[in-house]
Amino acid sequence: MARVNKLKGIHYFSIGMIILATTNFISCLDLGFGISVFYSCLDVAALLIIGIGIFPLGNYTKEFSLAKKALVVAIVLDILLLIPLFIKGGGQNIGLSIGALLGTIIGFLIKLAIGVLVLHGCGEIGAEQGSAVHQKNCQKTGKIFLLVSGACLLALLAGIFLMNTHRIPLIVTIVLVGVASLAVTVALVYRVEETCQLEETSA
Repeated sequence: MARVNKLKGIHYFSIGMIILATTNFISCLDLGFGISVFYSCLDVAALLIIGIGIFPLGNYTKEFSLAKKALVVAIVLDILLLIPLFIKGGGQNIGLSIGALLGTIIGFLIKLAIGVLVLHGCGEIGAEQGSAVHQKNCQKTGKIFLLVSGACLLALLAGIFLMNTHRIPLIVTIVLVGVASLAVTVALVYRVEETCQLEETSA
């Protein structure tokens, strides 16, 4: 029964992931790939909410344990990315801008890894409960989440380098990427919530 109560906290992971995807989408539309203190703080807040959901599950499966460690790295990195925003002229400093871009990309990849690890952890829970179907569904959703998110990152990077000559296509790219990212995030959250229901049912 203790396991069921512990797993219920994973709802916070779902909430944090939705906030994270929505914030990233809106920040792109609002700033055209710019980084602001407001959106960066929301990003950190979303990661902390995700932490409330997965930190208690660190010893539940090895996947959750790895996700927990990756989340700590992501939070520290996001906080470090806030520093250039408080430096006078930081927004115009090429070195800081490039560093922020690289840090953002690395942060994106870490968050991507967290999502995939949590899905695999949910799949392991399904296997423990004798639901091979749920395990396969989690693994399938994980692959889709990985592929679509990777494609979104490549599309956004292409948009950044082409934004000076193809402004309108850039906006279209942002919208399409944002919708795709939100869609796969919802699919991820659905599997996570499905896992929680599976655990409650088997209790």
